[in-house]
Amino acid sequence: MAQIILCFACIYLIWGSTFLAIHYAVIDLAPPIISGLRYFLSAPFIFLLCFFNRQSIRITSGEILRCTILGAFMLVGNNCLLVWAEKTVDSGFAAMVLAAIPIFIALLDSLVPGGDGLTRRGWAGLFLGFGGLMTLLWPTVRHISFSGTGKVFGSVLLLGAALSWAIGSVMSKRFKMQRDPMVLAGWQLLLGGGLNLVIATAMGSWAEARWTRPAVLGLAYLTVFGALIGFTAYVWLLHHVSVAKVATYAYVNPIVASILGIWLLHEGMGVYEWTGMFVILAAVALVNLSKVKRVG
Repeated sequence: MAQIILCFACIYLIWGSTFLAIHYAVIDLAPPIISGLRYFLSAPFIFLLCFFNRQSIRITSGEILRCTILGAFMLVGNNCLLVWAEKTVDSGFAAMVLAAIPIFIALLDSLVPGGDGLTRRGWAGLFLGFGGLMTLLWPTVRHISFSGTGKVFGSVLLLGAALSWAIGSVMSKRFKMQRDPMVLAGWQLLLGGGLNLVIATAMGSWAEARWTRPAVLGLAYLTVFGALIGFTAYVWLLHHVSVAKVATYAYVNPIVASILGIWLLHEGMGVYEWTGMFVILAAVALVNLSKVKRVG
């Protein structure tokens, strides 16, 4: 029981605080460097855990291809775009937009052949969620100007990041790989992180990197706590409690990120932002409840 509580604390608090760490790291480091190093460096530790658990990390060439595709969507498309967005948007705002990821997943899963269709409650949650997104983004859209294009661009990147994670999640269900999830997670971290580092090299990001103390500490936090400890706790929970319970991190992370952003970064949160966030969280709960009821 104590281990379950500890793991939930990790995905609630640590993952919620990664948005703050990204804010500090992205000031002096390029997004593909941050996303690349945090995952690429954490992969060997995942493999080490597999070794101590006497699990083989060997996978087939087909599984390598699938892990590369998933890494491209979930660790490049999602995380790299998120980091890029935080150059122009607040950390709390970024967490709020990404709270809608379960809604994107439910929509895509209902559209693909063989996917899980939505009940009336699920569709209601879907429309409520997109209404929450519109509310959240409305102040940005309403004040589009030459001076405000940065936040507009950041908002577009966040929507792309949410969609990319949703695509990767739906594809992950379809691939149905037989290896241990921890082994596959290690390969996805290694390959996805490697892709980010290739992008960083192609863009010439290393020459522009400034290894300041805030950037290094932010990157270290993302690597050790966000990628290694948080991801390991997430995978462990998936094997010991229901998926619906693990998915509750989607409700807590944006609240933690928003509180930290207000407290440490003095980020401003207006009525639209708070309203949009709670509408999105209510929508996610509605979608998840529709799935739980159907499974039961």
